[in-house]
Amino acid sequence: MPEDNRAGGSEEGQSDSADESKKTTKEIAVDQIIAERDALKEQVTNLQKRLKDVTKERNELDKLRHDELKGSMGNELIKLTNYDAEDIDAMTLQQIAEKLETARHVKGPSYKSIRFGAAAKEEENPRWTVGDLTLNQPWRKIREG
Repeated sequence: MPEDNRAGGSEEGQSDSADESKKTTKEIAVDQIIAERDALKEQVTNLQKRLKDVTKERNELDKLRHDELKGSMGNELIKLTNYDAEDIDAMTLQQIAEKLETARHVKGPSYKSIRFGAAAKEEENPRWTVGDLTLNQPWRKIREG
């Protein structure tokens, strides 16, 4: 029977050392998990900083693109209409786009449809001058009326 006790004792000694190795393995696993968590937190912080930087750059580029688009559309609107730069600066991009679209669709008179009217005497109609454009008879009646 004493042999059984020794055998049992040695088994208990082996189980104690196995428990210690399990604890150290568990502690190592916990330490590893904590280290990984810290590394992931650092990565998240770096990604958040990068996101802020990229967002800031995107906003700057959007503003630059907006200003460039407003400038090019404003220049075209000035060419097609009688707006000046101050009027266009006061408009939003949407307003400029709408007015430009309207101005693009307006058809100017062709050279064949314009006739210079006969010179009228100043006494007959003071509003008519030598360079007036007369398009047709109803127009003339409206202006003289």
